[in-house]
Amino acid sequence: MIRRNYRQWAATGVLLALLAFAPLYLDQFPYQMAIITGAFFYAILASSWSLLAGTAGQFSFAHMALMAIGAYTSGFLGRDLGTSPLTGIILGTLLAGGVGLVIGLLCLRLRGAYLALFTIAFSEILRITLLTEFQYTEGSNGLELAPLYAGITIRAEYYITLGLLLGVLAFMFWLTKSRFGLFIRAMREDEDAAAAMGVNVVRYKVLIL
Repeated sequence: MIRRNYRQWAATGVLLALLAFAPLYLDQFPYQMAIITGAFFYAILASSWSLLAGTAGQFSFAHMALMAIGAYTSGFLGRDLGTSPLTGIILGTLLAGGVGLVIGLLCLRLRGAYLALFTIAFSEILRITLLTEFQYTEGSNGLELAPLYAGITIRAEYYITLGLLLGVLAFMFWLTKSRFGLFIRAMREDEDAAAAMGVNVVRYKVLIL
Protein backbone atom coordinates (compact mmCIF):
# COMPACT_ATOMS: atom_id res chain seq x y z
CA MET A 1 0.00 0.00 0.00
CA ILE A 2 2.80 2.43 0.93
CA ARG A 3 4.71 1.59 -2.26
CA ARG A 4 1.59 2.12 -4.37
CA ASN A 5 0.90 5.48 -2.74
CA TYR A 6 4.52 6.47 -3.29
CA ARG A 7 4.25 5.60 -6.97
CA GLN A 8 1.02 7.57 -7.31
CA TRP A 9 2.51 10.67 -5.71
CA ALA A 10 5.69 10.28 -7.80
CA ALA A 11 3.67 10.01 -11.01
CA THR A 12 1.61 13.05 -9.97
CA GLY A 13 4.78 15.06 -9.33
CA VAL A 14 6.24 14.12 -12.72
CA LEU A 15 3.01 15.08 -14.46
CA LEU A 16 2.85 18.44 -12.67
CA ALA A 17 6.47 19.14 -13.59
CA LEU A 18 5.74 18.36 -17.25
CA LEU A 19 2.71 20.64 -17.24
CA ALA A 20 4.65 23.42 -15.54
CA PHE A 21 7.53 23.37 -18.01
CA ALA A 22 5.54 22.50 -21.15
CA PRO A 23 5.09 26.16 -22.26
CA LEU A 24 8.87 26.53 -22.55
CA TYR A 25 8.64 24.16 -25.51
CA LEU A 26 5.09 24.89 -26.71
CA ASP A 27 5.61 28.65 -27.09
CA GLN A 28 6.69 27.97 -30.66
CA PHE A 29 3.45 26.04 -31.30
CA PRO A 30 0.61 28.44 -30.39
CA TYR A 31 -2.11 26.22 -31.87
CA GLN A 32 -1.08 23.24 -29.76
CA MET A 33 -0.84 25.52 -26.72
CA ALA A 34 -4.42 26.70 -27.30
CA ILE A 35 -5.63 23.08 -27.64
CA ILE A 36 -4.01 22.07 -24.36
CA THR A 37 -5.40 25.14 -22.59
CA GLY A 38 -8.88 24.25 -23.84
CA ALA A 39 -8.34 20.68 -22.65
CA PHE A 40 -7.79 22.01 -19.11
CA PHE A 41 -11.28 23.52 -19.22
CA TYR A 42 -12.84 20.23 -20.28
CA ALA A 43 -10.84 18.46 -17.57
CA ILE A 44 -12.57 20.73 -15.04
CA LEU A 45 -15.94 19.64 -16.45
CA ALA A 46 -14.87 16.00 -16.32
CA SER A 47 -13.80 16.26 -12.68
CA SER A 48 -17.17 17.71 -11.68
CA TRP A 49 -18.91 14.91 -13.62
CA SER A 50 -16.74 12.41 -11.73
CA LEU A 51 -18.00 13.85 -8.44
CA LEU A 52 -21.60 13.62 -9.61
CA ALA A 53 -21.61 10.17 -11.22
CA GLY A 54 -18.55 8.48 -9.74
CA THR A 55 -18.69 9.55 -6.11
CA ALA A 56 -22.41 10.27 -5.66
CA GLY A 57 -23.69 7.71 -8.18
CA GLN A 58 -26.25 10.12 -9.66
CA PHE A 59 -26.56 9.60 -13.42
CA SER A 60 -27.68 13.04 -14.47
CA PHE A 61 -27.11 14.09 -18.08
CA ALA A 62 -27.93 17.75 -17.45
CA HIS A 63 -24.27 18.47 -16.72
CA MET A 64 -23.36 20.00 -20.07
CA ALA A 65 -26.74 21.72 -20.30
CA LEU A 66 -26.10 23.56 -17.04
CA MET A 67 -22.64 24.52 -18.30
CA ALA A 68 -24.29 25.87 -21.47
CA ILE A 69 -26.75 27.92 -19.42
CA GLY A 70 -23.90 29.53 -17.51
CA ALA A 71 -21.85 30.11 -20.66
CA TYR A 72 -24.69 31.62 -22.70
CA THR A 73 -25.78 33.80 -19.78
CA SER A 74 -22.27 35.21 -19.56
CA GLY A 75 -22.17 35.59 -23.35
CA PHE A 76 -25.51 37.40 -23.58
CA LEU A 77 -24.55 39.78 -20.79
CA GLY A 78 -21.23 40.57 -22.44
CA ARG A 79 -22.66 40.96 -25.93
CA ASP A 80 -25.88 42.85 -25.15
CA LEU A 81 -25.09 44.72 -21.93
CA GLY A 82 -21.32 45.04 -22.14
CA THR A 83 -20.68 43.48 -18.74
CA SER A 84 -17.19 42.29 -17.85
CA PRO A 85 -16.34 38.58 -18.29
CA LEU A 86 -15.95 38.12 -14.52
CA THR A 87 -19.41 39.58 -13.84
CA GLY A 88 -20.89 37.39 -16.56
CA ILE A 89 -19.22 34.28 -15.16
CA ILE A 90 -20.53 34.98 -11.64
CA LEU A 91 -24.10 35.66 -12.81
CA GLY A 92 -24.03 32.73 -15.22
CA THR A 93 -22.86 30.42 -12.45
CA LEU A 94 -25.66 31.61 -10.16
CA LEU A 95 -28.30 31.08 -12.86
CA ALA A 96 -26.97 27.63 -13.73
CA GLY A 97 -26.99 26.78 -10.02
CA GLY A 98 -30.59 27.97 -9.74
CA VAL A 99 -31.66 25.81 -12.69
CA GLY A 100 -29.77 22.87 -11.20
CA LEU A 101 -31.63 23.41 -7.92
CA VAL A 102 -34.98 23.33 -9.73
CA ILE A 103 -34.01 20.14 -11.56
CA GLY A 104 -32.88 18.61 -8.28
CA LEU A 105 -36.20 19.44 -6.62
CA LEU A 106 -38.14 17.99 -9.56
CA CYS A 107 -36.06 14.79 -9.52
CA LEU A 108 -36.23 14.07 -5.80
CA ARG A 109 -38.21 10.87 -6.27
CA LEU A 110 -36.40 9.74 -9.42
CA ARG A 111 -33.60 7.21 -9.39
CA GLY A 112 -31.37 5.42 -11.86
CA ALA A 113 -32.74 5.31 -15.39
CA TYR A 114 -35.61 7.68 -14.63
CA LEU A 115 -33.26 10.45 -13.50
CA ALA A 116 -31.10 9.86 -16.59
CA LEU A 117 -34.13 10.03 -18.92
CA PHE A 118 -35.42 13.25 -17.33
CA THR A 119 -32.08 15.01 -17.60
CA ILE A 120 -31.47 13.75 -21.16
CA ALA A 121 -34.82 15.26 -22.18
CA PHE A 122 -33.92 18.57 -20.51
CA SER A 123 -30.52 18.67 -22.21
CA GLU A 124 -31.97 17.85 -25.62
CA ILE A 125 -34.66 20.54 -25.33
CA LEU A 126 -32.02 23.11 -24.42
CA ARG A 127 -29.74 21.99 -27.27
CA ILE A 128 -32.53 22.28 -29.84
CA THR A 129 -33.52 25.69 -28.48
CA LEU A 130 -29.96 27.02 -28.73
CA LEU A 131 -29.61 25.75 -32.30
CA THR A 132 -32.97 26.93 -33.62
CA GLU A 133 -33.26 30.36 -31.95
CA PHE A 134 -30.62 31.69 -34.32
CA GLN A 135 -31.61 35.35 -33.97
CA TYR A 136 -30.62 35.23 -30.30
CA THR A 137 -28.00 32.51 -30.00
CA GLU A 138 -26.48 32.57 -33.51
CA GLY A 139 -27.12 28.84 -33.68
CA SER A 140 -24.21 26.51 -34.29
CA ASN A 141 -21.95 29.50 -35.09
CA GLY A 142 -21.87 30.45 -31.41
CA LEU A 143 -21.66 33.91 -29.88
CA GLU A 144 -18.92 36.25 -31.03
CA LEU A 145 -17.38 37.75 -27.89
CA ALA A 146 -14.27 39.50 -26.72
CA PRO A 147 -11.50 37.16 -25.48
CA LEU A 148 -11.82 36.10 -21.86
CA TYR A 149 -8.11 36.71 -21.20
CA ALA A 150 -7.70 39.91 -23.17
CA GLY A 151 -4.31 41.60 -23.00
CA ILE A 152 -2.26 38.66 -21.71
CA THR A 153 0.07 36.23 -23.42
CA ILE A 154 -0.94 32.71 -24.41
CA ARG A 155 1.54 31.40 -21.83
CA ALA A 156 -0.18 33.35 -19.05
CA GLU A 157 -3.55 32.03 -20.27
CA TYR A 158 -2.13 28.50 -20.08
CA TYR A 159 -0.93 28.93 -16.50
CA ILE A 160 -4.17 30.60 -15.33
CA THR A 161 -6.30 27.77 -16.71
CA LEU A 162 -3.90 25.15 -15.32
CA GLY A 163 -4.12 26.84 -11.92
CA LEU A 164 -7.93 26.74 -12.08
CA LEU A 165 -7.82 23.03 -12.92
CA LEU A 166 -5.46 22.23 -10.06
CA GLY A 167 -7.57 24.30 -7.67
CA VAL A 168 -10.74 22.45 -8.70
CA LEU A 169 -9.03 19.06 -8.36
CA ALA A 170 -7.73 19.97 -4.90
CA PHE A 171 -11.22 21.09 -3.85
CA MET A 172 -12.77 17.87 -5.22
CA PHE A 173 -10.18 15.78 -3.35
CA TRP A 174 -10.92 17.61 -0.10
CA LEU A 175 -14.67 17.35 -0.67
CA THR A 176 -14.61 13.58 -1.23
CA LYS A 177 -12.61 13.10 1.99
CA SER A 178 -14.95 15.31 4.02
CA ARG A 179 -18.20 14.48 5.82
CA PHE A 180 -20.07 15.56 2.69
CA GLY A 181 -18.11 13.03 0.63
CA LEU A 182 -18.84 10.27 3.14
CA PHE A 183 -22.57 10.96 2.93
CA ILE A 184 -22.77 11.04 -0.86
CA ARG A 185 -20.75 7.81 -1.10
CA ALA A 186 -23.20 6.20 1.31
CA MET A 187 -26.04 7.51 -0.84
CA ARG A 188 -24.40 5.97 -3.92
CA GLU A 189 -24.14 2.54 -2.31
CA ASP A 190 -27.68 2.38 -0.91
CA GLU A 191 -30.00 5.38 -0.59
CA ASP A 192 -32.43 3.58 1.73
CA ALA A 193 -29.69 2.40 4.06
CA ALA A 194 -28.11 5.86 4.07
CA ALA A 195 -31.47 7.44 4.93
CA ALA A 196 -32.00 4.88 7.72
CA MET A 197 -28.62 5.88 9.20
CA GLY A 198 -29.64 9.54 9.32
CA VAL A 199 -28.32 10.91 6.02
CA ASN A 200 -30.65 13.54 4.56
CA VAL A 201 -30.72 11.95 1.10
CA VAL A 202 -33.04 14.62 -0.32
CA ARG A 203 -30.72 17.47 0.67
CA TYR A 204 -27.57 15.81 -0.64
CA LYS A 205 -29.19 14.76 -3.91
CA VAL A 206 -30.27 18.35 -4.56
CA LEU A 207 -26.83 19.70 -3.64
CA ILE A 208 -24.95 17.26 -5.86
CA LEU A 209 -27.20 17.84 -8.87
